[in-house]
Amino acid sequence: MTERIIADAAVIDNHRDLRPEEVAPDRRSRRSQTSAAIAANDAGAQTGRALAAIRREASAQYEQVASMNSALREENTSLRNEAQRLTVALQSAEVERDSADRELGRARQLLQARTEELAAIQSVLGRVDQLSERDVVRKVEELNEEVFQLSALMADSLEPSASDRQDRERVSEAKDAVFDRLGEVVYGALKVNDDALRQAAVQVALQATAAKWSGSVVGRWSLGAEGYAAAARWKSVTRQSIREAERVTDQALKDGLHATMQTVLDASGYKISGEQINGSTDASAINEAVEAVVRLSTALRGDISAITSTELEIRLSRPGDLYDDTVMEADEESRCGSPVACGVSLGIARTSRGSETRALLKSKVVLVSAFASPRDN
Repeated sequence: MTERIIADAAVIDNHRDLRPEEVAPDRRSRRSQTSAAIAANDAGAQTGRALAAIRREASAQYEQVASMNSALREENTSLRNEAQRLTVALQSAEVERDSADRELGRARQLLQARTEELAAIQSVLGRVDQLSERDVVRKVEELNEEVFQLSALMADSLEPSASDRQDRERVSEAKDAVFDRLGEVVYGALKVNDDALRQAAVQVALQATAAKWSGSVVGRWSLGAEGYAAAARWKSVTRQSIREAERVTDQALKDGLHATMQTVLDASGYKISGEQINGSTDASAINEAVEAVVRLSTALRGDISAITSTELEIRLSRPGDLYDDTVMEADEESRCGSPVACGVSLGIARTSRGSETRALLKSKVVLVSAFASPRDN
């Protein structure tokens, strides 16, 4: 545009020599062109400024869009990472859920098993006692009577035994067993020279031995740290579960009682007479008495455990105990504090909470004073 203006100025200078009337129209034309050029130049400048403003605005908008795009990219990346984290967490939760389902299944199976076990136990624990204490006392009295009958039958069938060398070891073992079981006083009475006194001592020893054997069969379980009711109930459950096994051992119990009674005979130098052993009425009666003692002992064991509302305990006085008329009974005149030679019948006591005990049936005893002074062989 400037170059054009300069060219127009040169043309004007070339026409300076022209006459005014010749120059005026052309000059006016040039001036008009110059004004138009200036106007056009101003318009172009305005347009340039407008374009520059537009460019600046566009650049600002571009930068804004670019910033927003960058922010969106970052947010998209964050969302992608979050989605990935949630996917991993979901997979982990599914694994934990599957594990929990398996644990729940096992827990349900265990619960079912325990429920069945508790139902079986409750069927026993929930029952009312089928026997009263008085019923059990009568059964103990019946057992004591059979023990006495057995010892009396055997005492009536005695005859001296001639020992030989082969019997010496057996006799020695029998003496040790009787001494340990019945104590020094009874053992000494079995060795006196007077046959009548010795036979009387043998009957006492036989009765005491049978009573002790019966008491060991009936037995009782210690309360330990449990309450008496809980212990009695568990005892009832367990003994019921092994009842069948106990039945098949009846013959073994009979053999055991025979062997135990035989130690008294061996230690005292007696035996059951040969005629009676060969099948006489007395021998049959002895065998029947043994069977009765075994039967009543095993039955009493179950009867005592069936009473779960209280704890019943079989009692048998031991050699060396001091006589106590609250729990013992003696045929001869006695006084409290006298030493006991041996117990010959079972007693029974009820044990309440703590250490309180009440005798329901007293144990019969033979006092040391009932025996003559010990004599040497």
